[in-house]
Parts: sequence; C-alpha cells; structure tokens
Amino acid sequence: MTLAYLGARVGLGEQKLKQGFRCMFGTTPQHFLHQQRMRRAHTLLESGQQAAQAAYATGYRHPSNFSAAFTRFFGYAPKAIKQRKS
Repeated sequence: MTLAYLGARVGLGEQKLKQGFRCMFGTTPQHFLHQQRMRRAHTLLESGQQAAQAAYATGYRHPSNFSAAFTRFFGYAPKAIKQRKS
C-alpha cells in the first residue's frame, strides 16, 4: 500500500496526507511504520522466535538488514533479547 493510494482513498494528495499525518501523530508515516515494525519484532523475539523469523514476519527480505535496523532502533542486537531471557 502506498501513500499515493491511501491519499486517493481519502481524497487527499500525497503531500497533504503526509502533512496531516505529521500534524496528528508527530512523525512521518514512514517513521511510524518503522516504529511499529520494530516493536512487533521485539515482541516476536521475546516470545522465542529466531531473528530470521521475526525479520520475515515484519517484512524484511534479508535477516541481516533486519538485524542492522533493529540494532539502530533499540541500541542492541536482536540476539541480546534471547541472552537476557536466559
């Protein structure tokens, strides 16, 4: 689903949709989506899933890209969650 598609569905241009989103939520749609993906991944990892499984479940095609994004977002690697639980 693209911003252009969403904008068309609600009768707004892409720019107006982005502006309204930022006004309502204080962030861009892309950053909001990234936050949601990372939080979901964290929950999956806490429930015992492997990093690769969490990567695929949250839309990443390559687990290494997921691990890098997760580390940038949280400040620690996905494997640290498993180590903390042990």
